[in-house]
Amino acid sequence: MSIRQKLLLMGVLMAVLVVAVCGIGYYKAQTALTASIAGEVDAALNTEAQTIDGWMQVKSQEILSAADLLSTYDGDPITRDPAFMSVAINDKEVIDFTNAMEDGTFISFQTGDITDKIDPRTRGWYKDAKAAGSGKAVFTSAYTNTNINRLVISGVAAYNGKDGNFRGVVGSDVSLDTLADRVKQLKYHGVGEGIIVDTNGLIIASSEG
Repeated sequence: MSIRQKLLLMGVLMAVLVVAVCGIGYYKAQTALTASIAGEVDAALNTEAQTIDGWMQVKSQEILSAADLLSTYDGDPITRDPAFMSVAINDKEVIDFTNAMEDGTFISFQTGDITDKIDPRTRGWYKDAKAAGSGKAVFTSAYTNTNINRLVISGVAAYNGKDGNFRGVVGSDVSLDTLADRVKQLKYHGVGEGIIVDTNGLIIASSEG
């Protein structure tokens, strides 16, 4: 092999080596960049998840406080007064509070006594709260409140009488507007879209509205 051929071969080998090194460098840089982006996104999502979890805990505590209030006033006719439920409402996101009793009485803060219209004891949320027992808040899946055309969830909790026996279920219809507003702010350096889905895969909030 002539010197010219050897030099040409060495040149080709060096070119291949350079391409290989550049390819490896690009791959590593791309991998590092992807990992960095994923880390930032995960951190942002974890922060939002903690915020939403805190939001849910606040709603749970409101419902449990209302249940405790009804337990305290067990037997008092005031618990059948719609105005009494206003004591438990200090949250603008709460659309309505209800008191569903084991005797079939159903009181709504917004619409008053609706006992003749709905038997709460046949509803799934009532049964779920009763099965969970007092001291535990249960939330429904998101649904559209047709009266106001807004997406809401209902939180419910059972409460007992002074004798310790089950008396009924207090319920709270909560607007999801706050979650919708938060998800619209989910961006990665000003770009991207976010969604929140429930355990059934239903989209309850989206940055697209």
